[in-house]
Amino acid sequence: MYKRLAEVLTCVHGGDHDAREEILKFLQARFLKLAKLRVMGEDAKDIVQETLMVVDHHLQEIATVEGLLAYTNEVMRNKIGNHYRRRDLRRRYIVTSDHVPEPEYDMTEELETAELYRLMHKAIDELGEVRPRCRELFLGLINGLSISDLCERLQMPRSKVDEWLFRCRQALRRILQKRHWIQ
Repeated sequence: MYKRLAEVLTCVHGGDHDAREEILKFLQARFLKLAKLRVMGEDAKDIVQETLMVVDHHLQEIATVEGLLAYTNEVMRNKIGNHYRRRDLRRRYIVTSDHVPEPEYDMTEELETAELYRLMHKAIDELGEVRPRCRELFLGLINGLSISDLCERLQMPRSKVDEWLFRCRQALRRILQKRHWIQ
């Protein structure tokens, strides 16, 4: 098998497109079996696909079959690790509910202020569907957490939290302007 793979790899270096496809199909079958042992369902297929994209990009640089297999193993190991890191980050959200709770209004508040709060919470909820970290940051601030408290809870440096807040505020402004016509 390795002898045939070495021949095909030589053809790839010569620019043969069919040889490139043959190597990628071989790697796909091999690594899909391995990925399914580590990751469940469609995520395994996604990881293999991401791995193959990286390998395809660097295939011309790989000289030997051993180098190809070692490189592909390493890329796939990193992709699996990234998958679990992203999954763990999604689980660390401060707010666990899927919906931002409606604020309770004081009867003495002006109607315009109450409506503004309602639209703000609705916009945060919409933004949270696309960017859960933004919902997490805004609800933390609304609930009285300081930036330092957010840094501790998220285990992120202050500069990273500031960067996220900047981006989240921009996204929230766009939602308020486009969907709710608030300047």
